[in-house]
Amino acid sequence: GAFVDIITKSGTNQISGSGKYLFANDQWNQQNSTVSELDSTVSLARTKFNQINPVYSGTMGGPVLKNRAWFFGAYEDARVTSPQAQTNARPGVTPEAYQQTTKSPYLNVRVTSEVKPGHSVWGRVTQSPTNGFIFDYYGGMAAERKALTLQNQGGVSYAGPYTGGFGRHWDGGGMV
Repeated sequence: GAFVDIITKSGTNQISGSGKYLFANDQWNQQNSTVSELDSTVSLARTKFNQINPVYSGTMGGPVLKNRAWFFGAYEDARVTSPQAQTNARPGVTPEAYQQTTKSPYLNVRVTSEVKPGHSVWGRVTQSPTNGFIFDYYGGMAAERKALTLQNQGGVSYAGPYTGGFGRHWDGGGMV
């Protein structure tokens, strides 16, 4: 294995950013033409779903204190609706088809400061939830399933390292 340490300037003294909007629709994709390996008369083509799934995102960064401290933020919001089929219906019950819409608002904020030449400290907060999963379970109607089994998953992480050079041949760092 190898350890590679790259030190770059962490900010700029100009405010800049970006933004984008992406969208996808399953109807625009090529149909699967595969057939079952066990029975070549059985098509494995999926049911296409006509739903636009948007993704919005943007970034922004710039100075907090000229030549000393900088900020950076990124945000992305993805909303995906997809068809689902109940896979574990109890015996004697026909599996239901339903739609699942997940929402994923991701946020990343970072502030960096150069304490003195060759020494920097930064802090970061990252939030990455995905909300709207429907847990596939035995029986019930779609409305009941949503009310009883809608699940949200998420997490927040924090980081705050310090790095610096000590003399001509030593550098070090620490992270919380």
